[in-house]
Amino acid sequence: MAARISEVFFSIQGEGLYLGCPQVFVRFAGCNLACRYCDLVGRKLPVRRLGSAGLTRSVLRLVRAAPALHSISITGGEPLLQAEFLAGWLPGLKERGLKIYLETNGTLTGALERLGPWLDFVAMDVKLPSTGGGPPLWKAHREFWLACRRLPAESFVKVVVNRWTTAAETARAARLVAAAGPAGMLVIQPEVDGRGRPAIGCERLQELFRTAAAVHPVCRLIPPVHQRLGLP
Repeated sequence: MAARISEVFFSIQGEGLYLGCPQVFVRFAGCNLACRYCDLVGRKLPVRRLGSAGLTRSVLRLVRAAPALHSISITGGEPLLQAEFLAGWLPGLKERGLKIYLETNGTLTGALERLGPWLDFVAMDVKLPSTGGGPPLWKAHREFWLACRRLPAESFVKVVVNRWTTAAETARAARLVAAAGPAGMLVIQPEVDGRGRPAIGCERLQELFRTAAAVHPVCRLIPPVHQRLGLP
């Protein structure tokens, strides 16, 4: 079996709770959503078909050269669309002592549960209608987050906000995180443009953060940095 891969590269995690951690990124092609703020909008990445052995060689080549590597980031697109491949491939990485960091849009619960034994970190997005531009996904996100909290992996929820985000949406996202228990981390992330400039004013951003924190105090405001720093 082969995976559809857009790119494999070394960089620094540019957003979320593990911002600043060195990682090898494996970007899986294809997504089941079309979010307006996706950092792949306008980019035409090549798609290669790679088998397990070839992809492992590409990853290990970068691992050997990586300083203080934190983990292997499985990202996309939406990597859980290729769960069958991942179920056969991830055990080999774990056998080599590598940690697995999944970045996901938080809608494919069955695929997550299938891969749970090999995941160390799960960075889950909650897509707000105001920022993503799609239909509400509250039910799918709730099921996914509850499944995350049943796994041994460390997990957190990231919510992207912009000038159109409402306090009601933000509070609902915070309630979703709180529903799985008081310990789950919620990260509020301002949408930014290609130069890293926020798409929301500072005062409004702080208002939304206070709204979220009032519902679920385990909450942080963390902007993305890879656009500003020119990181891939």
